[in-house]
Amino acid sequence: MSVANAAVATTKAVFCTQKGGPEIRDLGQAAAQAPDLGEDEVLIRNVAVASNPKDWKVARWGMFEGIEGNDVAGTIEAVGSKVTRFSEGDRVAAFTRVATHDKYGAYQARSVAPACTTWHIHANTTYEQAAALNLAFLTAAVGLYVTLGLPEPQDNSQPISGAEKQGVIVWGAGSTLGDYAVQLAKKSGLRVIAVAGNSASYVQSLGADAVVDYRSKDAVDQIVKAARSLDGVSWKCVLDAVSENGSVESSVEVMDQLGGGRVITTLASHMEEKRKDTVERYSVGSAYGANGHKSERWNQLVAEWVERGTFKVHPIKVMPNGLASVPEGIKLLEEGKVSGHKLVCELVSTRMSIASPS
Repeated sequence: MSVANAAVATTKAVFCTQKGGPEIRDLGQAAAQAPDLGEDEVLIRNVAVASNPKDWKVARWGMFEGIEGNDVAGTIEAVGSKVTRFSEGDRVAAFTRVATHDKYGAYQARSVAPACTTWHIHANTTYEQAAALNLAFLTAAVGLYVTLGLPEPQDNSQPISGAEKQGVIVWGAGSTLGDYAVQLAKKSGLRVIAVAGNSASYVQSLGADAVVDYRSKDAVDQIVKAARSLDGVSWKCVLDAVSENGSVESSVEVMDQLGGGRVITTLASHMEEKRKDTVERYSVGSAYGANGHKSERWNQLVAEWVERGTFKVHPIKVMPNGLASVPEGIKLLEEGKVSGHKLVCELVSTRMSIASPS
């Protein structure tokens, strides 16, 4: 369906191309034209958007060139014909479709998102906090609960019987994805060994049972020792939130020493072919596909947890110049200069044009 045109605070958007990288372009009159909505989609007027490493990768690797970004927070402007959970003016956040069409890109005034990966922001949660969840949070949830099949958190937040006998190792626990994977695993009652670097003290605060510095020469041995020290716990899986710089190989070595298991990654690795019995790459795409109904539940849970203060949003750094700062942020991600925080951009002019919720 097509929605009525509405005033748009900015006509600019951030495009990513394979050769040129991120750049700001003026959409001109096209910015005022409301995009088509699918029957199960919503249109969001963006207040805050967040950046992810994939924002530079998909263009550089020739997967998609266009308006990038997939983490948005703002207010509902329109809904598809089959959408019943949202109404105009609702404060929401969403994970949009990856690498498919410019209308799903976050780096613009308005974005289209699947209703199943859109969620209501509670009163005491900021747009910036909400924008920092979405893709990374759902990637953690899909990895733990769909790919690895580990027990999901209960609605009443009570520990799941028997979950304490299962363990998961999270490599790259200081990243946004790793952070959320650790917290979700603990919400399920699982035992967690977190592998991190400079962020070790922060990761410890998330409730990990043990934290190992990946920079140590004997990091693999330390992880195995930590696992064996927790009697009665089965360690059969690693969620590798880094998936590069030797992390996959080390994760496989850990599983081998612990009697075998699975290593799931988010990036391609030569180990997928070399160790088909152990290594599996997975995608968050099912969050708005086959597992859309699960996404709705997971997002409702995390919205409540964040509001109650029982789930930490990864530390955020708000870029100083709104949309104009996005290319700089994406370049910092590509150069590996972002560590320990999530880059968030406030669309200030849009934000100021929206009345505060009553």
